[in-house]
Amino acid sequence: MPGPANISFGNVSGSFILQVANTVTTNVGANTSVERTITVPGLRAGIDVVTGVSKPSAQAGLAIVAARVSANDTLALTYMNASGGAIGPAAETYLIQVDRAGYDSQASIPTAIA
Repeated sequence: MPGPANISFGNVSGSFILQVANTVTTNVGANTSVERTITVPGLRAGIDVVTGVSKPSAQAGLAIVAARVSANDTLALTYMNASGGAIGPAAETYLIQVDRAGYDSQASIPTAIA
C-alpha cells in the first residue's frame, strides 16, 4: 500500500480579501482599455499577487480585465470598454483578493544547493 499523499500548497503565506474604495471614475473611451491605479497601503510589488476582483455593480460594456500590484502600495486595474460610447466606472467599493508569497522575490536566488 502506498504511503500518505503530500498535498502541495505552494509558497502562499497568506490570502487576504480587501475592501478597496474606487474613486477613480474617469471615463474609459469607446472600444478601448485603460489601466487605472488606486492606492492600497500595504500591497507589496513582487510579493503580492491579485487573484480576484469583485466589482459590485454591472455596467453594460465595462469590464475589469486585469489586476496587478504595479508598485508598493499601488493596485493597478485594467478596464475594458466594449461599447460605442465612453463609460466611467462607478464610485463603489471593490473586494480584492490578494495572495502573498511566502518568500521575498527581491532576495537573491541561490546559485547552488549544497
